Amino acid sequence: MADQVFFPIQVGLPGDCRGFIPWAMIAPHEPQALHNHGQQSLATLARRGGLSPSEAVAVLLNAPLPHRERLHNRDLAELMVLVAEYAVNGLAELQAENINLRARAELTGE
Repeated sequence: MADQVFFPIQVGLPGDCRGFIPWAMIAPHEPQALHNHGQQSLATLARRGGLSPSEAVAVLLNAPLPHRERLHNRDLAELMVLVAEYAVNGLAELQAENINLRARAELTGE
């Protein structure tokens, strides 16, 4: 869903606490979400409260759901690592684009 920025994650802490990951991070994995969640789109899953860390990790790794809920803390940590990698890769892409723009500007005298 292009107008959404964040996808909800059910963190499972007291007070119905939710976390969020970038929508752009999970969007390319919608086919796996559809497969894992009975053909429910990411938009539908978000409206229904999002995914657990275990479910989100499975979608992001293009893997089927585990037969049982895995260790919550381990999956939450793994999700945090995936988000950090996504952010680092995005920053690297922005830096490369900036270098290319500067080089082009120098060549054209802009």
